[in-house]
Amino acid sequence: MKQSFLIPIALVAGITSAQAAGPALGVAMATGSFRIDGSTVSDNASLFSGATIETEKASSRLQLSNGARIELAPRSRAKVYDDYLSLESGLGELTSKQYQIEAKTLRIETDDVNSSARVKIDNAKSVLVTAIHGSASVYNEVGMLVASVKPGMALAFQPQAAAPTTSERSGCLMRSKDDPSKFILVDQVANVTVEVRGAGVAEQVGSQVKVTGTTFRSATPVAGASQVIQVTRIEVVTAGSCGPTAAGGPAPKPIPAATATGISNGAKIGIAVAVAGGAAGGIIAATGGSKSR
Repeated sequence: MKQSFLIPIALVAGITSAQAAGPALGVAMATGSFRIDGSTVSDNASLFSGATIETEKASSRLQLSNGARIELAPRSRAKVYDDYLSLESGLGELTSKQYQIEAKTLRIETDDVNSSARVKIDNAKSVLVTAIHGSASVYNEVGMLVASVKPGMALAFQPQAAAPTTSERSGCLMRSKDDPSKFILVDQVANVTVEVRGAGVAEQVGSQVKVTGTTFRSATPVAGASQVIQVTRIEVVTAGSCGPTAAGGPAPKPIPAATATGISNGAKIGIAVAVAGGAAGGIIAATGGSKSR
């Protein structure tokens, strides 16, 4: 009698715990074992919001009910939530439009449902983002666009301690072809165009410059620009190096990937071009891990 009484109590406790966790977000799968919230799991397990996933020798695939798919490389650690995955260490690969990977102070998303991006925490300071299929957008902690990574390219980011609205960018300073009274800065490394305002801007049109200022989240930028920066300091890098400066003139020539090793800063985030070798290969080929199902 005592045994039959204890079994229902245990079952009720298990049901209550599952209900408290909320509905499952999806399933984690691997050929081998991995850990969820510190417990070792084999083959597959349900995922709930806030769960911590740690891979060991095998990679793991997270298939979420919203359609997002994330591949975690061996020796990676992440927390999964409704609308994003927080990568704490290692490497993750995202395929989805309506989901993001968070790495340090950055959030990365793909630009199409069939696009995929790889995010790797290289060390304590660096985050490497590779656009595998389609392009990937990188945002800072307040949702401002930092960079747009082109297909087959990789950018290394080094977030720095500063207010999220503080911005430093380098690029060609041009007049807007849509409104010649306004000025744009074409950041070729980050593949981002911003509108710049402030004293001394007009005098440097046509030059490669570095600007420091504050990003206005509420300001509406001129057509073709992603944000507005109120410039507090402007430094000429190379005078008159950006070709025709009249409204409607051709855009500056792109910097070849092999030589684009300069640093462009957006919202106090250092950006450097990296080599995207093997971008078309899967996460397994990139890491040498075991293939997940």
